[in-house]
Amino acid sequence: MEYARFRREGRPGSWSAAVLDPEAVHIGNAEMDALLKREPHLIELSLGEPRSEHRAAGDGRVYVTSLRWEETYAEAVAPFVERTLPFLCAQVQDPDDLRVVFWFSG
Repeated sequence: MEYARFRREGRPGSWSAAVLDPEAVHIGNAEMDALLKREPHLIELSLGEPRSEHRAAGDGRVYVTSLRWEETYAEAVAPFVERTLPFLCAQVQDPDDLRVVFWFSG
């Protein structure tokens, strides 16, 4: 439940620009706050204790809400620059031989 993490930390741990589940119910932030109050088990998803059940117990549906936050490019890529890139560089003898290919679909 990235929304709960967003409320707690000011940014989600991951996000998606689109929700492809046709049965997902889109609600506003205030409605999501009320849902989390009624269904506290959903908050556990954002505390590092993943559960297989991420649906609302009341009706078994998946609820989603839109978020907006600001972060710099440096903040957005910090995990990649601080952890992933050093790991990848350690896998080759000469870091100049390292190539990283990114693929974005749009």
